[in-house]
Amino acid sequence: MIRVFLIDDHQSFRQPFAFIVDHQPDMQVAGQAGSLAEARELFGEAPDIDVAIVDLDLPNGCGIDLMGDLKRMGP
Repeated sequence: MIRVFLIDDHQSFRQPFAFIVDHQPDMQVAGQAGSLAEARELFGEAPDIDVAIVDLDLPNGCGIDLMGDLKRMGP
């Protein structure tokens, strides 16, 4: 099972994307966040994330800043 974590400030993107992912036989949405702070908090609580889909233009910072943090939390 491929566990996907979605980070985007637009719920109108996250919800349909989550629906598509969850309806794949080998994929599951393991978490969703709408900001950098929320992503950092929730990612630590979501075990075994395989893929993170990150919006680069978040309201409280750049998604690229999050990449290093995510890698340190769960390579």
